[in-house]
Amino acid sequence: MRRIIEERLLEWKNNPKRKPLIIDGARQIGKTYTMLDFGKKAYPNTAYFNFEGNRALKAVFAENLQSERILRELSAYSGKSIQRETTLIILDEIQACPSALASLKYFCEQASEYHIVPLECKAADNTKSKSLKSFINTHKPGHAIRISAKNFGFENGIHSVPLYAVFCIMP
Repeated sequence: MRRIIEERLLEWKNNPKRKPLIIDGARQIGKTYTMLDFGKKAYPNTAYFNFEGNRALKAVFAENLQSERILRELSAYSGKSIQRETTLIILDEIQACPSALASLKYFCEQASEYHIVPLECKAADNTKSKSLKSFINTHKPGHAIRISAKNFGFENGIHSVPLYAVFCIMP
């Protein structure tokens, strides 16, 4: 299964029409580990940011949502050079910073050459995804999939797939 997930992530990485890849799911299912591991394997540089309880990081997104300014400040904050096409940017616990969520629209419009993966975490029984719904409403993707602890389902344009059945969504 790991190989299939890595293949899908590489497809996303190499897509010239790439948009931020929102990964949404319950806590402790491997979202962060998977993306950090993918970053090590597929990118020269990975910049990881966790919004949970981090006021200084949230302040980066509070001033305005200009992509280039945000990227400069994230680079300074992390002490890493964030480069187009070669840096994986992981925004963990994005649900804790609504302005970071709002910035995704501007990254799509103004800075699509940056590889951005917001991670949204929830309790296993709470699958109300503001990030995923907002992204769908704004960018109208062909399909959206939520991996969760709940059963298969389809609601508001989002396919829900239980974690134990992730292999079912992979061709």
